[in-house]
Amino acid sequence: MGSTSPVRAHSVEKIRSKQGNVAGPEEIMNQRTSVRLQCQQMGDM
Repeated sequence: MGSTSPVRAHSVEKIRSKQGNVAGPEEIMNQRTSVRLQCQQMGDM
């Protein structure tokens, strides 16, 4: 993985700090989808 977007790296860092270890691809995808839903909810408000 040469260049990762700052957003993806930030979300991965969040997962890593929360669980204490590197999260797998599925966990990262779940985190990204949940973050996307939160952004949509904030946008609705």
